[in-house]
Amino acid sequence: METEFKYKGWRMAPRHHVVITGTGRTGTTFLVELLTHLGINTGFRPEDLSRFKNEVARAGLEHDIREPSAPYLVKNPKFAEYAADVLADANIVIEHVLIPMRDLAAAAESRRHVTRSAVAKMPLLKRAKRFFHSRELAGGLWNSSSLKAGAQEQVLLAHLYQLVLALADANIPVTLIKYPRLVHDGSYLYSKLQPILKNITEEDFLRVYDVVAQPDLVHKFSDTDQWSGHNSQRSLKAA
Repeated sequence: METEFKYKGWRMAPRHHVVITGTGRTGTTFLVELLTHLGINTGFRPEDLSRFKNEVARAGLEHDIREPSAPYLVKNPKFAEYAADVLADANIVIEHVLIPMRDLAAAAESRRHVTRSAVAKMPLLKRAKRFFHSRELAGGLWNSSSLKAGAQEQVLLAHLYQLVLALADANIPVTLIKYPRLVHDGSYLYSKLQPILKNITEEDFLRVYDVVAQPDLVHKFSDTDQWSGHNSQRSLKAA
């Protein structure tokens, strides 16, 4: 039974949300695009998605669940940084947490790649200023300016542990989704997302998935940063 709380004399019911989070660079923006086209409240309209994305990093479409206006489905890779506070907030009910998972070295290298690409496109003066004030770039390095192998991996590992530790203290369903498989295998992704899809059939899901998914855009950053297709649920059904 939900507990009501008062705000300026009004009785208010808790806000319900689904959260997409993790290390980022794992297809989270694609998930928001897909779920938007499927009619789930992500805070975006299908025709407006491109305006809120960073095309260089293929990132964006994020909200802060702490904002009263946050939509039902909230994507934010940095949720881990304040997860404990949100989970303790009686005003917020998290129905489900979705965590796409990618090879750690590949996720880190993807952030290094985005940073290098973004910096290379900057004017010379702006690039020089980064030596004195390194601003975080969309889809780029987190909490570190080091491009050395291993540095970003440590940041992401600590971030993911912080997230899992906070979730371990709560009774919330958590679903792990493998990247890049999620952009190749629609039936697999449907099975993973079923708890939040309500009455959406697999047939309708796959129709939208086949339009939105762009597996050709996926970069491979390590030997294990790929999907072979041998576990395709759609292939197994067709066999």
